[in-house]
Amino acid sequence: FAADARAWLPPARGRSAYTGILQTLYAARALPEESDYRAAFRFLAARWRKRSLAVVFTDIADPESGAVLLREIGHLAERHVVVCVVVSDPLIGERARREPDTPGDVYEKSVAEEVLAERRRALNLLKKRGVLIVDAEPQELSVELISRYLLVKSRSLL
Repeated sequence: FAADARAWLPPARGRSAYTGILQTLYAARALPEESDYRAAFRFLAARWRKRSLAVVFTDIADPESGAVLLREIGHLAERHVVVCVVVSDPLIGERARREPDTPGDVYEKSVAEEVLAERRRALNLLKKRGVLIVDAEPQELSVELISRYLLVKSRSLL
């Protein structure tokens, strides 16, 4: 989804469901527009009422869009088990950890630390709303997401 929902796959089981997910994701394209979380979650609520696992891939890029996500995903988590997947940018973490040598490095370190702090605040608020979090670098994402799914299954959350 972006400003509106671009595709819908009803929940299903089995290998054919997996194939459908892959085909839909392969056809997805990034659009240069703001994601409308409210519209997307209402779209979901209108089509699926049964308690389910909802996995939301997103980026908490700025406080304003993060605030909208926080508000709307809380409503989604009232009915469903929600996993919010956020891909960490390893370069931001690296810049926050690096010792600065120049005034430019000091500025980069400061900005990186602020971005990470804002991200931590947003993710903590999501957790307080009952959302499970997967926050991983790209190479770790698959393992972390599967781990979270197994946690949901082992706790019989669905």
